[in-house]
Amino acid sequence: MLINKIVLFIGLFSWALSAHSAEQSMPMNHQMPMNHKMPMNQNMPMGHNMAGMVHDHQPVAVPDGAAVPQLEIRLFRDEMSGFNLHLRLANFNIAPPEFEKTLGRILEGHAHLYINGKKVQRVYGRYVHLPHEMFKEGINMVMVSLNAHNHNVWTYKEQQILASIAIQRDREKFHLADFASSPIKQ
Repeated sequence: MLINKIVLFIGLFSWALSAHSAEQSMPMNHQMPMNHKMPMNQNMPMGHNMAGMVHDHQPVAVPDGAAVPQLEIRLFRDEMSGFNLHLRLANFNIAPPEFEKTLGRILEGHAHLYINGKKVQRVYGRYVHLPHEMFKEGINMVMVSLNAHNHNVWTYKEQQILASIAIQRDREKFHLADFASSPIKQ
């Protein structure tokens, strides 16, 4: 069952990325230049090492002795427009930098929200409304990464800490697949 879900997710992500690529006149290999030197983990499903994302944030490893942040995301249809994004977090304090505090073993920072490969905004809390206009017809990819207050991307074992969801905006059952590089451990 899990293998089928992963295969479906990879296929949907590849399709969505190729559709987005055609719209943006990207090179045929669907890769955009990356501005950091983090090694790309070939064992992760395509796109979950942020290949294809344009950004200039350096990776920063979770320090020894710190608890590894865990992240999962969920989308719920909003009654008025679009979706409500919920970030499920463990071992991470999400807050704006002006409220920064030292928490010992618990890391802190904020999140970056991407829709269809484009950075939309920073996220300083667990709940965000995403208006209908942010999504194109058909399949959309929503991705969230955990970042330090200097915007560097938190990593664990050279994998960026992120989660993503593939949805089909106009379907009643819109959720297609999801992925988390550091899922919540029950």
